[in-house]
Amino acid sequence: MFKYITLTLTLVGTNNFPSACLSAESSGGMPQLNPSYFSSQIFWLIIFFCFVFFFINSFFFPKLSKIRENREKVIDECLAEAKRIHKEIEELSFEMEKNLKEAKEIFDKNIKSEFENNKKSFEKEVDSLNEMYDKKKLELNDQILIIKKKLSQDMDKLAVELSDQIYNKVMNEKITGNISELKKMTRGNS
Repeated sequence: MFKYITLTLTLVGTNNFPSACLSAESSGGMPQLNPSYFSSQIFWLIIFFCFVFFFINSFFFPKLSKIRENREKVIDECLAEAKRIHKEIEELSFEMEKNLKEAKEIFDKNIKSEFENNKKSFEKEVDSLNEMYDKKKLELNDQILIIKKKLSQDMDKLAVELSDQIYNKVMNEKITGNISELKKMTRGNS
């Protein structure tokens, strides 16, 4: 269609073309600058610019405006999506912080309770060990007292036996001492 319109305009414009060429040759200058052709040039200039305006307004502007509308629509959708995602992220962040705080409180509470339980258990064990130690101490003290009494009762007999063994080792003679003699000797020295 563009070819037909251009061809028509060219044929209409060629009406004055041969005479314009002859006058340009005779005047020796450029026909565009000849004032007698200004009205014709202005006419065709207006026709050409009207045609270009119509063509651009009919074909290019609708496409450009459609592209612009689509871009604005996409940008608006992207902005709305970004705002929605940002809001979701803020909600998730808040929820995560809340959950983290709750988990930390639970963890601290569990650690504290376990520490208290372990402390109580440790104290019970220490108390039971102390009780057991005290019992053993009392038992050993009782045994020591019993052995001490027994030794104090048997001391004279043990002293005589020990002196007999020492005498046997030193002199290589066997003798048997008497407890009554030892008692006499100790009474006489005191």
